[in-house]
Amino acid sequence: MFLDEPQGVASILEKLLRSENKDDALLAFQISFDLVQNEHQAFLMSVRDRLPAPKTRPVEAIQAVETSTAQNENTAGDVQMADETPSQTIVHETDPVDAVYAERLTKAKGILSGETSIQLTLQFLYSHNK
Repeated sequence: MFLDEPQGVASILEKLLRSENKDDALLAFQISFDLVQNEHQAFLMSVRDRLPAPKTRPVEAIQAVETSTAQNENTAGDVQMADETPSQTIVHETDPVDAVYAERLTKAKGILSGETSIQLTLQFLYSHNK
């Protein structure tokens, strides 16, 4: 089977993974396993790369104390490095729906990369080794 439509497949998988219905997510995983079994590696990597990354929302950002004049001084002459310079910190809050989607997306990408199939095969072989 040669689909040759990685964008279409990726959009269908994304739609199924974003669904709140657990059966839709399971269908996406089954489709991913079927693709691994029947499609070329280049197609699988193309589908995996077209799946979006999960998004997180910044809730709070603590600004660095550095001012633009201090930055200008560092670039104009000798650059001095100080350990006590505070850095910018961003705290992310994840929506529960986004967390479920991120977990599903990670699993689907693992299946499409072949890692999951390899791990399952190895587990089977180790458990049945006498």
